[in-house]
Amino acid sequence: MKTLKMIGSGYERLRLALLLTGVAAAIVVPGLFAETPAAHDLTRRDRLEAATTVMNKEGKPLPVNGTLRHWIIPGKRTVEISEPGFLLVELRGGKVNTVIEGKEEKRVPGDFWTVPANGKMTIQVTGESAGLDVLSVAVK
Repeated sequence: MKTLKMIGSGYERLRLALLLTGVAAAIVVPGLFAETPAAHDLTRRDRLEAATTVMNKEGKPLPVNGTLRHWIIPGKRTVEISEPGFLLVELRGGKVNTVIEGKEEKRVPGDFWTVPANGKMTIQVTGESAGLDVLSVAVK
């Protein structure tokens, strides 16, 4: 059975440990101080963009684009979300009122709804903030 020998003196091991700690801090710390959106800012994060082909009613190929975006809307604010194509929306958190084609509805977390192709949706946040996932599907 072989035994491992410690290389160098205690001072050299301490210097090596401090050097490795400094390198690790140089990698991790900048991420901790990265600029984050303020609580009052509307935030949109693109989660997925994809292009594919589906078959239409006649069986012919139809190229489409799909985009999944996550929206964070601060409270007591009204915003209009307009994306190309048909929208499928999920309220992930918060409470909102929506207006789609003149029809107003109250929404709670877990609600799903749709917006017709190239339609406009107005969202009024009634709580502190709201989070939505919006999937848009548009014909190329």
